[in-house]
Amino acid sequence: MGWIVQNLQKTLELQDFSKGFIRVGTWGRKIGDPKNNWSFELEKGHNMVNITIDHGDHVIYSLMFTSESKGVLNDSDKFRGWGGGETVSEVIFDGDEEINGINGTIGSRDGFILISSLSFMTNKRTHGPFGQATKIAFSIPWDKGSLVGFYGLAGCYIDSIGIYLKANEEVLRV
Repeated sequence: MGWIVQNLQKTLELQDFSKGFIRVGTWGRKIGDPKNNWSFELEKGHNMVNITIDHGDHVIYSLMFTSESKGVLNDSDKFRGWGGGETVSEVIFDGDEEINGINGTIGSRDGFILISSLSFMTNKRTHGPFGQATKIAFSIPWDKGSLVGFYGLAGCYIDSIGIYLKANEEVLRV
């Protein structure tokens, strides 16, 4: 069974790479029910213009992404757990602003491992933190490649997050 899981993971990585990007992460809970998987990929020619974060005390409840192409805005599904937070925040990016890193912390609530805070670093500034930081921090900076999406698990809350990066001409190391 372990051999099958290992080979399926390798196949998934190759499938993602054939799309032109690689997966980086996952921070937070590593496995869960397949119905709890979420994924947002920027379509070709789209730019990220907005991230909506529903958050509360030590927890991120949901994430929603908005992209733009040729003046048309496209909202993703709302990737979420079962609850709602006390605060809904929006990160609105300038036209020439690009995400080049993510910081966050991992915590637990009601026995669940989850993402407790998130910050988005760009070529212009840092947006956040959203949620409330705990002692277990993670950081995902990159100087080569560009962000093309996010993925993770959502149970009661946003349990985990990872990113999709498209490599530039050089090999990407994160």
